[in-house]
Amino acid sequence: MQCKNCNIALNRKFKYCPECGQKTTEDLTIKVLFSNTLSNYFSVDARFFKSFLPLLYKPGFLATKFVEGKRLTYLHPAQFYLFSSVIFFFLFSFITREQQEKFDSTVKDSFEHKIDLDTLNNRIKLSEKVSEADKKSIDSIVALKKSEAVKNPESNFMNFESKKIDSLIAANAPENDILKEIGLKESDSKFTKYIYTKLLKLYLKKGSGLLESFYNTIPISLFFLLPLFAFILKLLFYKKGPYAYNLVFSFYLFSFFFTLFSIVIGINFIAQIPNWLLTIIWLGLGLYIFLSILKFYKQGWFMITLKTFLLLFLFTIVLLPISLITVAFVTLITY
Repeated sequence: MQCKNCNIALNRKFKYCPECGQKTTEDLTIKVLFSNTLSNYFSVDARFFKSFLPLLYKPGFLATKFVEGKRLTYLHPAQFYLFSSVIFFFLFSFITREQQEKFDSTVKDSFEHKIDLDTLNNRIKLSEKVSEADKKSIDSIVALKKSEAVKNPESNFMNFESKKIDSLIAANAPENDILKEIGLKESDSKFTKYIYTKLLKLYLKKGSGLLESFYNTIPISLFFLLPLFAFILKLLFYKKGPYAYNLVFSFYLFSFFFTLFSIVIGINFIAQIPNWLLTIIWLGLGLYIFLSILKFYKQGWFMITLKTFLLLFLFTIVLLPISLITVAFVTLITY
């Protein structure tokens, strides 16, 4: 009998290895995978430096060694995931801050620069390129649209262009009066009223903080997305040990994603990365995923290629869009 971590000979009576301290008989389960992880999340020791380079240039190596029993030699997968994600989202926040300012400005302009039919009509007719016949046609269209609006009040659905709305807001009128002016009817459902209320809030705040709320929800969604990714791996490679094995692989793979993107963002702060180099990086990322799966799951090239394409298809076409829609929905609810 020998220790799976440091390979020294052990007495069968030993519960712990006298050399490295790892348990001598402990199968990898969900409980074992996450035990004592929370207390050690942010501790960075020699294992990090021993794990960092293999993560970059040895696809699938860390996950393979971890499930083989070397759990104290390299940094814990969940610990590596958290550490790399914190670094990534810290760097990413500098990019989102600039995007947030642009987004707020765009939404604010879209609300403040409102053009009604008469204004649009006058601007078009001022153009020298519009003939007299076209001007008469424009007058007819505007008149028709106005008559339709009078005959069919529902055409004012979610109308934020009325000057009366701004007057009601300035006078601190009850919310129900403002919603009614926007287009909400008494017969509308509670869900419809909820949508109107959220849009009114967006109008009042001019979109400020909406994009920031969206970005703040992404780390949480990724934390739930990773187990689903591992579940797909379990379905594709059902013979490769328990579900915890697939979680280990997913933690290390996502850690690589965060590490790579952090490096890219860091370089971009210094100098703009050309598009051709970004293309190579994306192709390299796909190759890394393929080699990681090949190393860890140990199947033939054809089956690994087929399952890798299926994995990426399910992840990018099914899981990722659903995740983004969920993030957007949660953002609107909590905004």
